[in-house]
Amino acid sequence: MSSESRASQLVGSTPTGAVRRLSLATRRCLQQIINEGVPTAVVVGVSGGPDSLALLVVATDLCRRWNIPVAGVYVDHRIRPESSNEARHVYDVVQSVGAHPAIMDADMEAYREGGPEARARSARRDALVRYATQWARESGTTAATILLGHTMDDQAETVMLRLARGSGAHSLSAMRRRDLMECGGVAITWLRPLLDQRRADTHQVCRDLKLAWVDDPTNAVDGPWRASDGSALRRAAVRQWALPALERALGVDPIPALARSADMLGEDDAYLSAQAGDLFDACVRESEGARDGRSSEAEGVRGAERGQVDACEQSEDNDSARGKASRGRGRHWIVDCTKLADLAAPIRRRVLHRLLAQVSNSPGSVSSVHVRQLDEMALSGAHGTRIDVPGGHARVERSGPRRSMRRLIVERAE
Repeated sequence: MSSESRASQLVGSTPTGAVRRLSLATRRCLQQIINEGVPTAVVVGVSGGPDSLALLVVATDLCRRWNIPVAGVYVDHRIRPESSNEARHVYDVVQSVGAHPAIMDADMEAYREGGPEARARSARRDALVRYATQWARESGTTAATILLGHTMDDQAETVMLRLARGSGAHSLSAMRRRDLMECGGVAITWLRPLLDQRRADTHQVCRDLKLAWVDDPTNAVDGPWRASDGSALRRAAVRQWALPALERALGVDPIPALARSADMLGEDDAYLSAQAGDLFDACVRESEGARDGRSSEAEGVRGAERGQVDACEQSEDNDSARGKASRGRGRHWIVDCTKLADLAAPIRRRVLHRLLAQVSNSPGSVSSVHVRQLDEMALSGAHGTRIDVPGGHARVERSGPRRSMRRLIVERAE
């Protein structure tokens, strides 16, 4: 692969201003991946907007200089008539700067959970994972890195949206700089190199390098997509109304402070989650037994990670689970309520969230409401108390002298 590309010509050997800031931020992120010693293939998610185009150019420059395979991928949701023209425009730009161009189709109808923004996000994510897996194999490696162009402004908007929902530290830590997953034997790293950079910088890079970007109408408060009540999409409203109003009220730009809060909460959440992971096995064990209303303890303690399946292999695991159910055996988890009650509330609720994520096989379906309901029942529920939880149900069992021993049985629904 030639080290010279149009991206390298655009960026130059000694970039300045916004180009330099974005290039250095991207370099730091990619350097961490390189230092891990596993060859990787890079995929840049490119919507055609200024954020992703600016990232595409600086990432392509670095990858071509370092001899790393790099592709730019546009995900076409096919929900706007102009999307095919935008896809062709992005394809041509990606090719012109020296990255491998690709267009992936995403079927929005296959995604039912959440509003239009959430469904589109899930569709994009799955399409990028499919392509990254393919690109890694074509590049002769078992690792792929997906770069996303989210900026500090996007991070602040996410914090505001989650504050309005009454979220905890995990949710308020917003978008992670780095996430890991595996698909089809390929280790995939998600990176957001621009979370410390401003949206104004990505616009400036595109102007400086004369890159023509696409304005997505769904980002506008009067765009074609609406919330379920007919009002503007929430992120667009926060971007165009809420954050400017907050800046006028406070007399300072709130975006850096909101992003800084996300970073601090992310550190706190990582520590608390690690503590909860260490204590999970002490409070929870998994059993498989006859579904006769009684819990079986014969199976012993299972691993804390049981039930966390890779998205690419979920259908295979579901077939296996259905096979077990057809033989009259089902999965359930037994929680020692006495040990659970000894934990501090932030740790205790993270243990329960982890449990519900395993039961449902879908962490995104578990809300703070579900966790608090289960927490309350575990601490004070009467014998026989029963509630539904994502993917199953839970009940309280009391035993021993005067039924003083209490445990929680959480069972996955067939």
